[in-house]
Amino acid sequence: MPTSVRVARIIMSVQLAGAVFLFAILVIPLVLGGVFIPEALLIVGVGVAIGVVVFGMRSRRPWVRWMGVAIQAVAATMSVVVLVTEGDFSVLLSFVLSVAVIVLLLTPTAAAWFDAAMEER
Repeated sequence: MPTSVRVARIIMSVQLAGAVFLFAILVIPLVLGGVFIPEALLIVGVGVAIGVVVFGMRSRRPWVRWMGVAIQAVAATMSVVVLVTEGDFSVLLSFVLSVAVIVLLLTPTAAAWFDAAMEER
């Protein structure tokens, strides 16, 4: 696994851990008081998608790479929207990590590594 793919995988693993933690925080009101927070569903969806990419990278299938790029593009867009609409600068870290993963997955070495798996099949 090239370094760029390995670093992208580590960053997405951190994002996955953050999604699990945030989901746990959002579920507490549901368990304790019966209050459902719709954002919890978004966190579950993003967490599952990132998990599929993180655990699917070893398969070297090109769709895993493109799914990772797509998820991170959506995450970066959501960060910009939150920054512009709410002025919440806490999303800058999320934006930077998402852009870093996109850049890492679009490097020529990452492309060659994922594409080589297709040639072997």
